[in-house]
Amino acid sequence: MAVLKRIDNNTLTFDDKITVRPRDFVSHREFSIATKYPKGAALPVRELLDYMISESDGTACDVLMRMLGGPEAVTINLREWGVNDIKLVTYESDMFKTPSVSFLNWSSPEAMVQLLKLLQTEKVLSAERRDILLSLMIKSRPGQQRIKGLLPPGTMVAHKTGTSDTIDGVTTATNDVGIITLPNGQHLAIAVFVSTTKADEKTREDVIAKFARAASDCWFEPPQR
Repeated sequence: MAVLKRIDNNTLTFDDKITVRPRDFVSHREFSIATKYPKGAALPVRELLDYMISESDGTACDVLMRMLGGPEAVTINLREWGVNDIKLVTYESDMFKTPSVSFLNWSSPEAMVQLLKLLQTEKVLSAERRDILLSLMIKSRPGQQRIKGLLPPGTMVAHKTGTSDTIDGVTTATNDVGIITLPNGQHLAIAVFVSTTKADEKTREDVIAKFARAASDCWFEPPQR
């Protein structure tokens, strides 16, 4: 949202290019900057946003956050928007090298839902930029068995996952946040964080899926026949 806000303010464009070097690489998954551009490249903001949101590529996240002025600058943006219970201190690369520092970045589920509501209701971004971000979230590849896991087929979900490494059998974070479009056209913002657990990935994702299904069922009642 902070990147798109700068585009709304005409201080940045989708076509502006940012150089990504091999030393910036965080993720080496199949669909990542490191895999497609192993020698690095100057990539447009549009492509970096796609990697960050749709592929959860930590490399793109770090590069864009540095361009914005770092975690502190993004945290200042959040405060300006009235979101107080999210704090960014460190980069994805730092968390990859030293997993314990991941606890320096934090959010409450309530604050994340607040941020999603600001996005959906155009309180921060213009309708055009909001729709671009939502489209990237809708096509997000990771976490298909989380919020979307138990929802009816075809349910539109704009979501963004967050996942830590598993160290000594403990996974610090298995998260998914998003906006569910209900059958009546209304929207439901939801954030589910599964923290510091020895449960396997399927169990963690099932927990998220069950919460999402319960919330969806609670807020939407099919018309009585």
